[in-house]
Amino acid sequence: SYRFLKGRKEWGAFYDRIAADMPVVRLQAEAAVKLAEVFLCDLLWVLQKLERGELSAAQHLMHRSLAEVNFRLMRELRLRRGQPLLSFGLGRRVEMILPPDELAWVQIDSRLQRDDLRRAAWGAFNGLKALMAQLVPSWLVPARMDELLAPSLPRLE
Repeated sequence: SYRFLKGRKEWGAFYDRIAADMPVVRLQAEAAVKLAEVFLCDLLWVLQKLERGELSAAQHLMHRSLAEVNFRLMRELRLRRGQPLLSFGLGRRVEMILPPDELAWVQIDSRLQRDDLRRAAWGAFNGLKALMAQLVPSWLVPARMDELLAPSLPRLE
């Protein structure tokens, strides 16, 4: 959405026409699955970096890829539900529009410490699974990827 602060008289008709004619970017099931697969590969990479002690590299990829994928999937979910997208840009104003449970699906909250980053990575993974359950209910983590991720799964103590 947009709002004019000034210049409505000169530019209003132009922006109204663009907003009406511009197609909304949508994700079909196949595109959502591809995004989920990218997420899984990057999650594995993040976990490997954490094991090596490369905390900044892991944190960077979590924000650049894991959060990015979940924001794109959340945007599609809101479009499918007919819910408003209050602004352009992924992640903008999510704190104001998402209920707490859905906000947890897209947030990455951690300090630059291995356990915090690991917890945040698995939190993002849980967000991915929740989003994919809504968007592509038949989607499952591929068996081979499940095997690769299993050794890094958080353990209950």
